[in-house]
Amino acid sequence: QQRQAAITWQKCVRLKLLGQVVGLVWAAVAASKGTPAAVFEGVSGVMAANVGFWLAGAGGARHDDDGNPAPVPAKLVRTIGAVDAILLAVALFGAREAARLGSAPVCSLVLAAGCGLGIMENLPKRLKELAGK
Repeated sequence: QQRQAAITWQKCVRLKLLGQVVGLVWAAVAASKGTPAAVFEGVSGVMAANVGFWLAGAGGARHDDDGNPAPVPAKLVRTIGAVDAILLAVALFGAREAARLGSAPVCSLVLAAGCGLGIMENLPKRLKELAGK
């Protein structure tokens, strides 16, 4: 069972990274061409990769840096998954309706804030880890 969890974790991480890279490249190319709707499409890809990561069972299969099982509590997985799903919905709305409704700045702000909070949440822990190395 531990081996299966490790395989699941590995697959989830690889698929998430692939989806995020594809989404970021899509968004970057769209931004260079000046197509805001396509930028939101790229961001949708990134957020879909995040949602898929949790739906695929990454939380229960998580391993730490040393390869030891370190599952994420189910309640936290649901919370993170819900936030990611909301951000995915905002990105999809931005891709389909923001230009028409003039709400692209609001969608951008919501996405930046949502993603930024996720990064900031882990910043103190990461800084302590870097200081200890």
